[in-house]
Amino acid sequence: MQQYRLLALNIADYLNNVYVKLLNSKEAEEVFKAFILNKHLDKETKTKLINHSKIKIEILKEIDELLYEDLLLANKINASWVNIFTVYRTGKYRDLLNEFILLNDGKINGSYAKQDRTLQIEVFNYLLAANFSEESCSI
Repeated sequence: MQQYRLLALNIADYLNNVYVKLLNSKEAEEVFKAFILNKHLDKETKTKLINHSKIKIEILKEIDELLYEDLLLANKINASWVNIFTVYRTGKYRDLLNEFILLNDGKINGSYAKQDRTLQIEVFNYLLAANFSEESCSI
């Protein structure tokens, strides 16, 4: 167990002092995900990595729900219906979800129709209640 803690400290030290400073648009999503999925790294280190990365997570379902808030605030999630429904289903972060949609100019990738019908209606009504208009959102 001591070895794992030492390894986690070394990884955290590397991330904080080297990797974060080297990030650029050419970094791979898989490497980024490997770090934020690492169970031995604390949330603070993962948050720092999220804030300094230029990578957007394509499929949010693979990521720990505890990181959704940081990813939404940093706009590091692909703006897709799959990801919007993933966040919406948690029952949390809905105000951040509104801001996230607006940050992406209301342009959402993927198919709305492929989502659960009951959830479609619920999300649609929620977005209407959040005062989204055709001018602010091209869904």
